[in-house]
Amino acid sequence: MRELSIVVPVGRPDILQATTYRDLHDDFEDDLVLAAAQRVEATYLVTFDGRLCRRAPVACLDPASLLTLLHAGQSVV
Repeated sequence: MRELSIVVPVGRPDILQATTYRDLHDDFEDDLVLAAAQRVEATYLVTFDGRLCRRAPVACLDPASLLTLLHAGQSVV
């Protein structure tokens, strides 16, 4: 998983972008994650947070779904 994952630093532009998600998903920390994922054009955002997945403006998977894709041999990058 380390080879497939990236850690994205968060800066001022992400904080400003996160505030635009307030109406979409009123959780500032999650909104920072969304902003960072959009900035780096992440293929998927992987989270256990079902509420976040339903509202995310980026492709979002729970960990089990990601494992299913990986086991099926599909590219996740």
